[in-house]
Amino acid sequence: MGRPPGTPELKVLDLSVSVAETGSLGQATGRHGVSQPAASMRISALERRLRLVLPE
Repeated sequence: MGRPPGTPELKVLDLSVSVAETGSLGQATGRHGVSQPAASMRISALERRLRLVLPE
């Protein structure tokens, strides 16, 4: 059974939690092994999908 339409990927939710925990996008990218530009794009897409702006 698939996810309901519009449900965010767990990876990007985990990334956003890491940003909140570390207080830094750069540190969170290190945990997840992604580049900072890729992480920024993923977070931006999540914000658009959820129609909100996550705190920096």
